[in-house]
Amino acid sequence: MAEGNRLVESGMFFGMDSMTDESAKKLLPQMLSVLSQADSPVFPEVIQFLRKRENIVFPYVSDILQSNDGNRKYWVMNQLIPGFSLEHKMALREELESICYLPSSSEEDMTLSDCAEECLELCFG
Repeated sequence: MAEGNRLVESGMFFGMDSMTDESAKKLLPQMLSVLSQADSPVFPEVIQFLRKRENIVFPYVSDILQSNDGNRKYWVMNQLIPGFSLEHKMALREELESICYLPSSSEEDMTLSDCAEECLELCFG
């Protein structure tokens, strides 16, 4: 199968591990949209792939934390940020603290402040 593989009907991404960063960047919006659908059959594979590509995923994570998409915020804080390098964790610390200590009403309703607190504890002890 050619580089830049797509989501196929069976619900699996093929060739993700051999994909170049440039090819992966083209699929990032589609992969990141899966974070809103934890029941998707490709969710575990996408999480695993995103963890391996921290450097190209990091800018998008900051955007997600500033967005109104509570589901993606939850999964980013729960599944991705704790595995990031210390440098990237430090760069996101202020945003995580804002969600934790000054949550918007929607963040509070979705208990994202609790999730941010857990993420901060995992990242910084």
